[in-house]
Amino acid sequence: MNECLELQDKTLVRISLYLASQSLIPLPASISIPRISGGPLFSGSPALVLASSPRNNTELRYTSAPTVKTSQSNQQAGVIYAFDVQVPVALNVDAVQQAVDTVLGKDLHLLLDCSDGSQYLIYALPNTAQPSVDDTRSASPSATLKVALKSCSHLIPVSA
Repeated sequence: MNECLELQDKTLVRISLYLASQSLIPLPASISIPRISGGPLFSGSPALVLASSPRNNTELRYTSAPTVKTSQSNQQAGVIYAFDVQVPVALNVDAVQQAVDTVLGKDLHLLLDCSDGSQYLIYALPNTAQPSVDDTRSASPSATLKVALKSCSHLIPVSA
């Protein structure tokens, strides 16, 4: 089953960035995980949440559909998946930059929520998260949050 193709048919409604130190997943990121089920995945609140319809004032609204691109390569340790996540944001450009500044140099995992209620996890390898912001300062400021990650697992379906 190709999880990436499944995700393309769904609408992303929320992307949450968590610090790896918040992970409650009992397996190391260096193990390929086909599916996760059970209790909570993280302790505490995410470092940053971007959503199509924010639930509160700490979540930031994105302006158009985020993209999640995946590529894979065979390494001596096995298959490594490279993820490139891009999220356009029009308002709160400074808030996005501040959030990225707080997670720079830290290990991250991403939780993707879809409109049908399904969730997917990007469980990143240590020292591979590279968040950045491309911003345009004009009468209508805008920015694109970009996060590059590498993982031993493809998009991991999360079930209750």
